[in-house]
Amino acid sequence: MVLVKKANGKWQMCVDYTDLNNQAEYEAILAGLSLAREVGVKSLTCKTDSKLTVGHLNDEFQIKDPTLL
Repeated sequence: MVLVKKANGKWQMCVDYTDLNNQAEYEAILAGLSLAREVGVKSLTCKTDSKLTVGHLNDEFQIKDPTLL
């Protein structure tokens, strides 16, 4: 995970998910959201190709695996 402050003053967080499973991807997104809150981010766009992660974050899916809670 890399957090970069762009020239326009906005922050960009990048995570390479190519070798991660659903649990690792989900935990990385939660860590990024927590970090964003800590540094006072007012607006955030989160992009992922994981339907599981997006569905859970949007309260559309229930997580059955207790390790993801």
